[in-house]
Amino acid sequence: MDTVKDANNPYTVTERQEMFQRAYGDRIKVIVIPAVGEVCYGRNVGYGLRRITHEREGISGTAIRALDECVEDEDKEFLSAYKSVADRIHAISLPQGFWPHGSKTDISYKLMHAVSELAEAWECARTEEPDKNIANMQGLEVQLADVLGILMDIEVATGLRVSEALLRKMEFNKTRPYLHGKKF
Repeated sequence: MDTVKDANNPYTVTERQEMFQRAYGDRIKVIVIPAVGEVCYGRNVGYGLRRITHEREGISGTAIRALDECVEDEDKEFLSAYKSVADRIHAISLPQGFWPHGSKTDISYKLMHAVSELAEAWECARTEEPDKNIANMQGLEVQLADVLGILMDIEVATGLRVSEALLRKMEFNKTRPYLHGKKF
């Protein structure tokens, strides 16, 4: 959308077009649309304005730009894929009853669920047995996947930024001493 460059819109339409072209090349076509709230067609043609809300309403362009400053391009691809999978996991967990009170479910319950899956992973690592439910997979692989799925589900349900924290923690860990200064 062609908007005036200001603190809330720090890029011109041309700069945004160039960013998309750099990121996606010929896979997309960028077109500029006028700053119109809504276009109606058919009878009673005209313009209207309405607010569309979404569960991701809290996403902030400022926060995204701040993340852009510290995240490499391949990490942005990871975040996009991660969030897509996390949304799918959460969509499955809701009707399965894992969030009976919406995102207000006691987080300690969800964390203990992850701990119990880690305990099962430990047992699978000890026994080295194949998984009982997923063919051609080790029990350890499946139990660790359960842990990861629970954490992804928590991120979506609560709005926590675990995936972003992971990337930032990786960068921080690069600055730490060998074994993070501990003896194992």
